[in-house]
Amino acid sequence: MELSKAESEEAVFQSIESLEALLLSDAEDFDVLVRLSNLYIFKGATLEKKVRSKRAAFVQALYYCEAAMMTSPAFRQKIESGAEIWEAASVLDEPFVPAMSFWATALFYQFDECMNKLFKPFNLRWIQRAEEVLSNAYQLDPDWGGGQLHFTYGIYYLMPKIAGGDLDKSKDYFQKAIEAGPQWMLNRWGRARYLYAVTGNKDGQLEDFAWVLAQDPYQLEGPVFWNLYCQEDAKHWIEKYKSAQ
Repeated sequence: MELSKAESEEAVFQSIESLEALLLSDAEDFDVLVRLSNLYIFKGATLEKKVRSKRAAFVQALYYCEAAMMTSPAFRQKIESGAEIWEAASVLDEPFVPAMSFWATALFYQFDECMNKLFKPFNLRWIQRAEEVLSNAYQLDPDWGGGQLHFTYGIYYLMPKIAGGDLDKSKDYFQKAIEAGPQWMLNRWGRARYLYAVTGNKDGQLEDFAWVLAQDPYQLEGPVFWNLYCQEDAKHWIEKYKSAQ
């Protein structure tokens, strides 16, 4: 049975509630912690509208990622010895790639959507710290999650040049994401939504958005709630372009 937008949003909140209840009996359940981090990223990026609410969601996502990383004895030892998250992440191995990936993603979102633009130039160190963790994950399994790490690097290189931005590298990483996860809707949607929006490639945008809308969100790879959101957003942008003609 297909879900309406409202029902899919309610399903996200119900999933969060159910998973957090599971942590009451096992606070170190790695899979639950990682799933919660992804859900809170989605909540902050798509469901919350106020900056304060977005920030709270991204902070919670970071918390669950860090809790997942703390299930590694080597990582815990580093943290308890005074290391920062981005420093201690170097000891994590391949099973911890999801936690590192979502940690970097949540931090990127928090920087982009919650920080006053006047303060961003003075806080670029947070982008560099996120990239440090992302790099650790990338070295372990670059194609993980249908290209999610390539995707995140595509976003990273859209940053201003002063923060390490490079449009050519962004283009290459989005292409790598699509090649690693051709059945992941997020990759084509993200290229249209972010890269082509910056480069002004309207034809490319419309082509990728059309591809997104032509897919069955329940059959493609990746979380259904993300797929439904990608389609909703693609539809919005196509209609916006049509109304501007």
